[in-house]
Amino acid sequence: MSTVALIPAAGLGTRFHEGGPKALVRLAGRPLLLHAVERLAASGAVDRAVIAVPPGHEEAFRDALVDLRLPFHLTPGGETRAASVANAFRAGTLRGDDLACVHDAARPLVDPADVAAVIEAARRTGRRSWGRR
Repeated sequence: MSTVALIPAAGLGTRFHEGGPKALVRLAGRPLLLHAVERLAASGAVDRAVIAVPPGHEEAFRDALVDLRLPFHLTPGGETRAASVANAFRAGTLRGDDLACVHDAARPLVDPADVAAVIEAARRTGRRSWGRR
């Protein structure tokens, strides 16, 4: 069983800043998305990622992730977070026994140990949903 991170990153963050996708805003010189995905990868529990991005910004996202060692697939995001998650889920990269976890690109400081613990609990118990709604 593989674990696939579904990452909604299509928000423009108009309340947060002006000038492009929120996930590409820099924190300590690096895009928020890169911080988030690297922390998911550092958990040791995530095998690959599907990232929902704003249509027309794919090249900027590929450039931002050029040094990422975790395999990833970009897919068009939706008008809402829920639509972006659904698009990532339907991107065709999940297999029948894959476990999917969802983590927003705009939440870059997730603790890798917490990610690993949640994924392990989901594997152990078979629970289909964790975290806040």
